[in-house]
Amino acid sequence: MPCAACCSPACLLASLSRAGIRVPDFVLTNDCEAARVFTDRHGGTVWRPAAGRSPWRRFTPFQAGELCRADSPPVLLASVAEGPLLRAWVFNGSPLLCVSWLSPDAGSPERLEVVREENPAAFEETAGKVFRTAETGFREVEAVWSGEWHVYGVAHDPERGWLPDAFQEVLTERLAWALAGLDPEEPGQGLLPSMERPGPAAKRLLRILRDLERRERGE
Repeated sequence: MPCAACCSPACLLASLSRAGIRVPDFVLTNDCEAARVFTDRHGGTVWRPAAGRSPWRRFTPFQAGELCRADSPPVLLASVAEGPLLRAWVFNGSPLLCVSWLSPDAGSPERLEVVREENPAAFEETAGKVFRTAETGFREVEAVWSGEWHVYGVAHDPERGWLPDAFQEVLTERLAWALAGLDPEEPGQGLLPSMERPGPAAKRLLRILRDLERRERGE
């Protein structure tokens, strides 16, 4: 199974596909016409830089002219699988925490994101094959469930800071148990309640409002 530590995002997706894991259709390009053809074929498209750790973002026609230029490095484009976006933090192939969240992209930009713990067992036996893509050490798997799995990435440096505090605490506790070789509480048993957190647009609006308030007070 491919190691996320030594693969670019495109290389990782290709390796996962060769291993029999379903991944989205993708293309690595800095050609505006190639990006247009790919987007027209797939409709909804997301993008991320060709290297490094960065979240997937919606790809728009306006961005094509800015991102895809001969004097710029290529970007990775991928088709969008319809379904809940999930992230699972996995230790040695076993999930410690699996969450989904409703992004502000799906509604008003002022709305808060909703983070919800999911029971991995609810996604049939195919979940085991997906989680085993991260079979060594502590990994983060990003996937979409649309009746079948589409894996968008496996990270060797899991990010936890964006999670609500209660989710971070539970994940840290479960990881500590796993590292100690003990059996933590099974993920999905006694699920955490859904929690909200400000999305990027909401955070920007809050900063603008605070700046306006400070200016009105003459600060």
